[in-house]
Amino acid sequence: GGMDSIVEAFKAAVPILRYSLHKGECGRIGVIGGSKEYTGAPYFAGVSTMRAGADAAHIFCPDSAAVAIKSYNPDIIVHPILTADEEDKSLDDVTQWYSRLHSLVIGPGLGREDGMMRLVKKLIKEAVALKKNVVIDADGLFLIQHDLEVIRGYDNVILTPNVMEFKRLLNAANKLDPIKEDISEHLTLPEQTKRLASKLGHLTVVCKGQVDIISNGHKVIECTTIGSPRRVSGQGDILSGSIGLFLFWTKMAEKTGNAPPISATLLAAYAACHMTKLCNARAFSVYKRSMLASDMLSVLPEVFASTFEMQS
Repeated sequence: GGMDSIVEAFKAAVPILRYSLHKGECGRIGVIGGSKEYTGAPYFAGVSTMRAGADAAHIFCPDSAAVAIKSYNPDIIVHPILTADEEDKSLDDVTQWYSRLHSLVIGPGLGREDGMMRLVKKLIKEAVALKKNVVIDADGLFLIQHDLEVIRGYDNVILTPNVMEFKRLLNAANKLDPIKEDISEHLTLPEQTKRLASKLGHLTVVCKGQVDIISNGHKVIECTTIGSPRRVSGQGDILSGSIGLFLFWTKMAEKTGNAPPISATLLAAYAACHMTKLCNARAFSVYKRSMLASDMLSVLPEVFASTFEMQS
């Protein structure tokens, strides 16, 4: 059916592994997040990009989070340069990496400290100005709901709210244009998602739930892949990281003229939602109530291979 054709389109965008590739060509992804309390979230976002096939993951975090993240896994590059009380220097230090990174995932584990919110808002503005591939999740969504103009009208950003975050974004969007009609709470969730994406200038919104609803304001696609009833912390970070990597791939496919049948943002979001749900189901079948996000990561390689590799 329709969803099979989306999976096929994504398979065509997955880079073919050739000996002639150079390190980095399959993706260098940056994660901006982490805080003294939350070190797991940026780690899960970063490591999921690598497990899904990125060549390098860079995490930009406060000093207080860096040693913990570095010690989880030596495969990830950790830059302890996200420093709210040295805002200008930190802004320069982080943005000088932007040209080398193919996508940015902003928000995992960030926390909501005022100074950090100010710094990261500037980092988002710079990413938009440079037309980077951007995914915003978690506390990054908390940040933009207070200033939607930061990303409004930029159609190369993907927002990944859960149901509560979605409601808050909806309320914030309704305050934007008092003249235009509000997005009513009585509409269906797909219709609300579509109108929110449209009102924000046709960026892409992934409203996460038992069914993930994905829209860019023109089109709505739903990921009905069965996950599990387990809602463990960390699985949203696996999703946001994967979306960041997949968006680089689908954008590359668009540029090389083998344009996918749906927009790059919708295709990347759908593929990542589908994969994350499959990882959830596979890990849940083994661990049941005890499943952790790290169990999802350990099944990700086999899920990716059986779902997205061209079978020779």
